[in-house]
Amino acid sequence: MQIPWSETPAIRPLAYADIADLAEIEKEEPSAWSQDAIAAELLQTDGLQFVFSKSGITSGWLCCRISGCEAELLKVTVSKKCRHRGVATLLLSCLEQELTERGVGKLFLEVRSSNVSAIAFYFQVGFTEVGRRINYYRQPTDDALLFKKKL
Repeated sequence: MQIPWSETPAIRPLAYADIADLAEIEKEEPSAWSQDAIAAELLQTDGLQFVFSKSGITSGWLCCRISGCEAELLKVTVSKKCRHRGVATLLLSCLEQELTERGVGKLFLEVRSSNVSAIAFYFQVGFTEVGRRINYYRQPTDDALLFKKKL
């Protein structure tokens, strides 16, 4: 998907300098991560994290963990003002390319069953639903849908 903006965006690895900006974006989410949780991702030897920025403004990120030939997508967050512009698609594409280069063949994730826009996005980019965890989430209580994509 092409970003309909005049300047080319940058997707790069997460850096400590990004943490405060990402924590602000996270505040827009029902399952927001704190600055400490984001910073902890940088210490994960089995993790990958990418940030989307344009004109020096950070507007999205994702992170995953790799375990052998599989990976789990833990977080994808895009600022509300930048949604539906291809940011998540570009971040995910970058992640999938890196995972493929590392020999990872499957990518898993879980999502709240009430998050219909995220579910539609995951179907659109090739994930399939493979399971459900009843009452997995709290505040509010919700099921987790499990998705998988072959890379």
